[in-house]
Amino acid sequence: MFERLTDKVAYLRQHYFVKNAAVLQSGTVLGNLLQAVVGIFLARLLQPELYGIYVLAFSLAGLISVVFGIGVQEAVLAVLGKAYQENDRVTAKDFLTFMLKIAVVDFILVLASLPALLWIAQRMYDSRAIGLYAWVVVLAAVISTAFLSLVSVALQVTRQIRTLTFLTVGDQILRLVLSVALVLGGLKVAGAALGHFWGAVIVAIISLGIWRRISRQDSFFPSIWKLLAHWRKVSVRRLWWGYSFWVNFDRGIGNLYQILPVFMLGIFMPPSEVTFFKLAFGYLNLALSLLAPISVLLNSEFPHTLAEDPTKIRSRFVKVSGYATLLSLVITIGAVLFSPIMFKILYGEAFAPSIWYTYGLAVYAGLMGIGVGLGPLWRALRRIRTSIVINIATLAIGIPTGYWLIKYWHGWGAVVMVTIWYTVSHFASFLYLLGLTSTTSNKAKELVN
Repeated sequence: MFERLTDKVAYLRQHYFVKNAAVLQSGTVLGNLLQAVVGIFLARLLQPELYGIYVLAFSLAGLISVVFGIGVQEAVLAVLGKAYQENDRVTAKDFLTFMLKIAVVDFILVLASLPALLWIAQRMYDSRAIGLYAWVVVLAAVISTAFLSLVSVALQVTRQIRTLTFLTVGDQILRLVLSVALVLGGLKVAGAALGHFWGAVIVAIISLGIWRRISRQDSFFPSIWKLLAHWRKVSVRRLWWGYSFWVNFDRGIGNLYQILPVFMLGIFMPPSEVTFFKLAFGYLNLALSLLAPISVLLNSEFPHTLAEDPTKIRSRFVKVSGYATLLSLVITIGAVLFSPIMFKILYGEAFAPSIWYTYGLAVYAGLMGIGVGLGPLWRALRRIRTSIVINIATLAIGIPTGYWLIKYWHGWGAVVMVTIWYTVSHFASFLYLLGLTSTTSNKAKELVN
């Protein structure tokens, strides 16, 4: 048994997927450590009240981002991965140009969204400043993703994972360091938002330079000028409504699971209390971010599996989900056990109430691994609409239920709400995909025979 285990470990160490996941995880660990350190600095500098305002501004920014095309690269990646395998340059050029056009549309929409954000912030939180900070954050996201998304897609498709890791970690470092610097400069919450904005501008310029290098090394990827020349030949309506809309909409609904608890909590509780819940929620999510590289790699791995040998898609999905769930349980147990030490030493006694929320969120965090492969597989099988139906049904029942829970139980109501939302959505999707991949594998085997 020991020899078999040793051989299995040796095999996994040499497997390209595991090696790439390890590289991305190392970058994720580095980025998350910096994010944690910066979060501690910001919390201590701003204290519970101002930090709560900061949290509400970012939750509002995330909520408004749902209606934009930020993150459309997730939809393009599945198509581009297949196009790269088949050397389909026409499809690649169309979808890459499409990404640029979406970025321009988003930029215009964000500029026009300021009055709406100010109105929402005033009505919900009695503070127009929160709306202004949220607007700056959304604008920063649109600016950075204009070129960062193009580069990320190209690096994933060509499996240049080290470069992708350096770029994503560098993006985090730049934004966070600038935010802390401006807060220290006396700008408080405004400084934190502006740090993301100026970091986004710099990252956009760096990404443009990297894309120039990629297009020179691999002719499959056109230059920016060639994409702009192809501008009029690409129909946003056809590509957006035909496929990308559903992928982006599904991603947006998924983000609501993270955004709405804080957004809704701010309606009934003061910013300081929102801070305690958000820090616990963020603390566990930070630990669970070790699972993120697996999900990123599956965005290209599942399409490759379907193209090369669809009979293996079910077994790979089950294995990834099983290992990821085991990993999430281990991570959660460790994070919960160390939470009293971590919060008291790093944040101080003023933030001690967050520890109890960490205990309450343990069930939610422990089962998160089951969802690692869901999004990538939905996209690979092009069954995004089914995912959307499951998530909409969950939220349609969950939002009014969650509203009632938060109204009467406050922070603990949010804990129960989050646990129910994720558990129901993830297990419903997993069971559906389990049946769907079984059918796909059986059909592929029949064709082979």
